[in-house]
Amino acid sequence: MFQSSSFTTHSITAAFEPTLPPFHRSLFFPSESEQVGLAVNTENSELRCLNLETLTPFEAIHRQFETLGITFNNAIALKPSNPAFPTYSGQMLLLAAPDNGCIEMTFTQPVSYVSGRVTSSRPTIITAYNSLGQELVRKKLPSANLAGSNAPIPPNELLFVEARNIHKVNFYAFDGQLTLNAISFRK
Repeated sequence: MFQSSSFTTHSITAAFEPTLPPFHRSLFFPSESEQVGLAVNTENSELRCLNLETLTPFEAIHRQFETLGITFNNAIALKPSNPAFPTYSGQMLLLAAPDNGCIEMTFTQPVSYVSGRVTSSRPTIITAYNSLGQELVRKKLPSANLAGSNAPIPPNELLFVEARNIHKVNFYAFDGQLTLNAISFRK
């Protein structure tokens, strides 16, 4: 039991905030001013976490987050019924569809960081591109990570890229099934 009367919920949160993923920090201090995204202040710029809970199941996702400067290609919103594809937080996630294995995000203004929690039936690559379509950086999830599959990587693995002037990001799962949630980005 804590002896100090000066120990508050805010001080507990502040103590753990640096170790929490960006999406969890936004749950502690949600921004009431935005319907589709949650903002978190960081040292360099504002981290934006997309609020997928505002979406309708089976809704094709394209311009729903356009006010935040982001559009999607080949994604639908889904409340997963297959336990192999759990959500990281909340009830909604994005599924690569109608084509398997690829979700594309395009930014109206360049960003420097993009992340998402990935669950996939195949190895997955996240690739960032500049405004000319040139590859800036890529990272790989080396194997499938379905829940309940004894995969060496847990479901909802964090994949992220950092680079200057990111204009487009692809999550690609080599013709596999791919889900994405806890999506965030920073300018």
